[in-house]
Amino acid sequence: MSSRGVWPALPALILLFVFFLFPVVRMLGFSVEGGTLEWYAKALGEGLYLQVMWNTFEIALLVTLSCLLLGYPLGFLIATTTPLWATLGFIFVLLPLWTSVLVRTYAWMVLLGRNGVFNRMLMDWGITSDPIPMLHNFTGVLIGMVHVLHHAGAAGRRPRHHDCRADRATGARGAELAVRGGPVGRPAGRHLLRLCARPAFHPAGGQNMRRGT
Repeated sequence: MSSRGVWPALPALILLFVFFLFPVVRMLGFSVEGGTLEWYAKALGEGLYLQVMWNTFEIALLVTLSCLLLGYPLGFLIATTTPLWATLGFIFVLLPLWTSVLVRTYAWMVLLGRNGVFNRMLMDWGITSDPIPMLHNFTGVLIGMVHVLHHAGAAGRRPRHHDCRADRATGARGAELAVRGGPVGRPAGRHLLRLCARPAFHPAGGQNMRRGT
C-alpha cells in the first residue's frame, strides 16, 4: 500500500491506538507489575474467576452454534432462490437492525417476563402451572445474544447467487451443493462464521438481558 493510501486512514489509526491499543498495553503492564504473575495465578486459582470464564466460553459456544443453525438455512435460501426473493429475504434480515437494541431488549422482557406473553400462553394452555424464569438468567442472556448477533452475522455479506448456479452446473446436488454453494462453502460464509463467533465473546452483548435494563 502506498503512503498516499495510508493518509485517509491515519485519523482512525490514531483513534484506535489512543483509545484501544494503549489502554490494553497499559493494563497488561499493570498485570505484571513487580515482575510477578500473582494476578494471573489468582485469576486461575479462584473458583469465582474460573466460573466466570467458563460461563463466558459456554455462552460464546452456544450462541455461535445457535447463530449457525439459524443463519445457515437463511443464507442458503438467499443464495439459491431467485433474485427477487433473495432481495426480500435480505431486507427482512436487515429490518431488525434498524431497531434500537434497547427497544428489542425491552420487547424480549415483555415476551419472556413472569407475566409475559410466553408464560401466559403456557399457563393458559395448561402446560405449566407457574411462570418459568426466562429473564435475569442464563436463558435470557442466550436468547438476547442470539437475537442480536444472528442478524448482525446474517447481514454481514450477501451470498453470491451465481456461485450456487455455477456449482449446480458442475454437478453439485443435495448436501454437496449445501456445502459447496451454501454460506459456509464460500468466502461470504466464512465471513458470516467470523461475525457469528467473534462477537459472542463480547462481554456486553447480553448483559442487558441479565440485568433487565
